[in-house]
Amino acid sequence: MHPKICEFPSNTFYNGLLQNGVSITDRSDFTVNLDWLNKDKPMIFMNCKGEDQSSSQGQSKFNITESNCIEQVIKSLLNACK
Repeated sequence: MHPKICEFPSNTFYNGLLQNGVSITDRSDFTVNLDWLNKDKPMIFMNCKGEDQSSSQGQSKFNITESNCIEQVIKSLLNACK
């Protein structure tokens, strides 16, 4: 994962020990222009209020509202790449 994305889980859950397989210098340039994206910290946190639902088979859970939020983000990324 991107080193900036790794910082939070590494510092919060793994005492700074989580490592990346690819360094920042090994990555290709990021050329997509998105107004809401901070290129130094390529991540967003979204509040998508919805309720978990249980699968009719097994113990799996899913959240349609969260899925719809992710779908909108992916569409905006794809549109920005055109």
